[in-house]
Amino acid sequence: MLKHERQEMIIDLIKTHWLVNLWFLKDNVDVSRTTLWRDIETLINRWKIQEKKKWFYQIVPDSLEYINTPFFDRPAVAYNFDFLKSYWPDNSFLDAQQLKKLEQWTISHTLDTSYLEKNQRIIENIMIDLSYASSGLEWNTYSYLDTEVLIKYNESAKWKSQEETTMILNHKKTINFILAHKKEIPYTNKTIQEIHTLLARWLLQPEYVWVIRSSPVQIGWSTYTPLDNQHQLQQEFELFWQKFRGITNPFEQSVFMLVFLSYFQLFMDVNKRTSRLSCNLPLVKHGLPLISFLQAEKRSYINAILAIYELNTTSLMAELFVENYLLNMHRYVPTR
Repeated sequence: MLKHERQEMIIDLIKTHWLVNLWFLKDNVDVSRTTLWRDIETLINRWKIQEKKKWFYQIVPDSLEYINTPFFDRPAVAYNFDFLKSYWPDNSFLDAQQLKKLEQWTISHTLDTSYLEKNQRIIENIMIDLSYASSGLEWNTYSYLDTEVLIKYNESAKWKSQEETTMILNHKKTINFILAHKKEIPYTNKTIQEIHTLLARWLLQPEYVWVIRSSPVQIGWSTYTPLDNQHQLQQEFELFWQKFRGITNPFEQSVFMLVFLSYFQLFMDVNKRTSRLSCNLPLVKHGLPLISFLQAEKRSYINAILAIYELNTTSLMAELFVENYLLNMHRYVPTR
């Protein structure tokens, strides 16, 4: 069997069975283990398959293959008004299987909705995890231990920049704000602008904090060009809330915020951080644990964001959300 025929056979086997392991492939492809391993590595490097977990493989989604084309070979993409306009509340982002996983978790873990007010250890875990993970997705180099010391004792790592320290502390202040006002905090432009202000303070020029931008922004590693008209941005933001009010599921609400607050690029900077913190509002309002992104790999997050920007595809972000939410819950739910 020729090499390319063998590799097509591997792809077909994985497509047919969705998720397969190395031993299954060895039983069904008549080659040595060394040759099979080389074929698998080749297919991974060509973005045809991906290793979902150790020695288990899946087909790479078409969107992921596209995103891993060098950005200078991808076409320029303008803001798509139909992306938000065509959103159908409760039926667009999280599929039935993903919702079932999340709902099964909530059914099996009856929460005392006041647990966040009573358990200081859980609050500290959330504070440290979310500050560390969200800042890390912005290439902040604080370690988890350095973040813990800064959050708990206000002691900065002397070998880190002031900007990195400020980023961590701004996350802490924002999480405190969300937890302190979770019952009465409204779903309004002002709330998102307040979250942006807390995250951006001392990191952006004062004239760019809170204010919905009227100047263009560029995303260096993407071909996507967001809107640069303040009036249009404000109109889209109003439509965002109209759509949001039609969503009944808190997990769908959370992913909706995560997607569109990144896509809009409402502010001159600190947009993705604003989306990651804001998406916790629906969760905490429904007595659910927050999502920390603690185990979200940078590459997976970037791929998910790029798929939103350039393809208006949300499946990668939905998958990342569900996986990370379920992975981290044991840290935030008290045992009974």
